[in-house]
Amino acid sequence: MFPECLTEASFPLYVRARELLEQAIKCGPGGRRSGPLQYLDSLIVPALTAQGIELSRNQDFDRAEHVLVTAITIQQWLYHPTHEDLSNPLLALGDVYALQRRLREAETAYLRALGISAKSDARIEQHKKALVCLIDLLGRQERRHEEFQMRASLERLGRENPFVVKDRPNKPYE
Repeated sequence: MFPECLTEASFPLYVRARELLEQAIKCGPGGRRSGPLQYLDSLIVPALTAQGIELSRNQDFDRAEHVLVTAITIQQWLYHPTHEDLSNPLLALGDVYALQRRLREAETAYLRALGISAKSDARIEQHKKALVCLIDLLGRQERRHEEFQMRASLERLGRENPFVVKDRPNKPYE
């Protein structure tokens, strides 16, 4: 599942990732893991996201997509579908789709990351990246009105105090 980037040091993370993914699939969307989360579990999604990004850089898009979808599935199952740590794997997945010109799927991933990052003051950089990616995507599709609205949101975000965020747009084209 993760052969090229697998190192001896990261092997326990990937073994644990496989276990968590299997548990998540068995429990289904409504199931949640009970008990305290182990430290190892908090390292899995960032490690998978980094690997997905690296695979994407090497233009191995199918494997990158698989790794990032796995990271998202595990993160959602460990916490919830709008958890703030989903922003990075969603943005990376959007990039994978955009590089393959799968623009609708990229837009969906970016919009979801935008909504999640809008709800977390600590994620202003992810929020900006989602807006920039959406502006590029909408420009490629010649959806000028929506692109203009995203640019206005980005400009407004640039004027905000990042420590006191009150009205970050979390809906598309606000």
